[in-house]
Amino acid sequence: MAGTAVVLAGLGLAAPASAATGGGFNAFVTDSRQNQVYVIDTATNAITATVPVGVNPHGLAVLPDGSRVYVADHGSAQVSVIDSATSTVSATIPVTGAPNYVTSAPDGKHVYVSNDGTNSLNVIDTATNTVTATIQVGSVAAGVAVITPEGKAVYVASTNAGTVYKIDTATNTVTSTIATSHPSALAVSPDGSELAVVDAVGNTVTRFATATGAQTGSTPIAGSPQELAYTQGLLYVTAADGTVSVLNNGAVTATIPVRTNVLGGIAATPDGASLYVGNYFGNGVSVLSTASNTVSTVIPTPDSSQPYEVAIGARSADLSVKLTANPAGLLVHEVTFTATVKNNGPGISTSSTVKFSYANGFVSPYAPGCTINAGARTATCDFGAIANGASASKSLRLTVGLLTISGSMPVTATRTASTPTDGNAANDSSTVTCSALTSLLVSC
Repeated sequence: MAGTAVVLAGLGLAAPASAATGGGFNAFVTDSRQNQVYVIDTATNAITATVPVGVNPHGLAVLPDGSRVYVADHGSAQVSVIDSATSTVSATIPVTGAPNYVTSAPDGKHVYVSNDGTNSLNVIDTATNTVTATIQVGSVAAGVAVITPEGKAVYVASTNAGTVYKIDTATNTVTSTIATSHPSALAVSPDGSELAVVDAVGNTVTRFATATGAQTGSTPIAGSPQELAYTQGLLYVTAADGTVSVLNNGAVTATIPVRTNVLGGIAATPDGASLYVGNYFGNGVSVLSTASNTVSTVIPTPDSSQPYEVAIGARSADLSVKLTANPAGLLVHEVTFTATVKNNGPGISTSSTVKFSYANGFVSPYAPGCTINAGARTATCDFGAIANGASASKSLRLTVGLLTISGSMPVTATRTASTPTDGNAANDSSTVTCSALTSLLVSC
């Protein structure tokens, strides 16, 4: 392919540094020929689902909580929204033109879609799944990247205009521009200080300071660079000659042979141990080890497939809540209620919140490590990370008030929040009902 520049402009963002590692993540890969998205379990490297989407899907982005995946259906003038808990399309968002690439705000409230049909950036409100703003940019709107971790600005490359636009996400206006030759794919370093820009025609990756827009370096990449991703302080660049270059402060320190033809998108697992690469002119998804800079495995896809862009996000975690009471016999005036939260998987739960609510007649609540609101008769407890198959518990001790007589004194524990998403609400709550003949005759 000497003398030919193949431009596959897209997104290469490292996952947030705070994300959990291990078997709690999925890689999502668009197949632009078969009009579908592959869902890959990064713990097993097995394709667990194949989701039909619109025509010629290009870029995609996973919301930070892992709940949804937004896919640019370039040939359908729409963005497909995949529910990651069910691996089904839950909504389609009409977008005039040809949506190209996608990135998510760090808070997940908006996604940004470059559009090379209208030379614009579409802003989608993820609460309503509607386009709320359209910002005009130059010809052939391509790669997009958000400054992390604050998300105060989003960059969009316009290849034919030779310009990268910086857009204020609070006002949805262009605040500055960077002139650079044939910008296509973009990536922002995890600390938000550096913007890397691919020029597939000039065979370079150029770096800019996000604070000033000043160029800080340029690196020649043989074989026509395509896409890029930061992880562990390094920058990885796919190329049309089937290699991935490893850059350390602009210097190429290694070149990884992956295929003999054009590579597409690239994304890193949150722990930085692996990179997933779409084998665009070919089939399969290549998994690279960053420890050895080698291909550790290739995940097969059909011969007629065209794996293109890659995004990695947290897998859903189904948390169930079980409430027990102790002691549960007679001649007691104190009862300890224990809420046990079990993670039924498949992903890791990085955080969750359970709220106890208790009936009139119970007094003197005591719940170590939880926030008590005696007036509202609640106790709110936060949980840390819970692995797939593991459990964690929090307890609330209540005293039966003097002169209390009641045949029904329910106590309920309910999951009110968790990360990543929990798609199963049926097991989020558990109730134990007590009765009191007197403050010393209590049964639960």
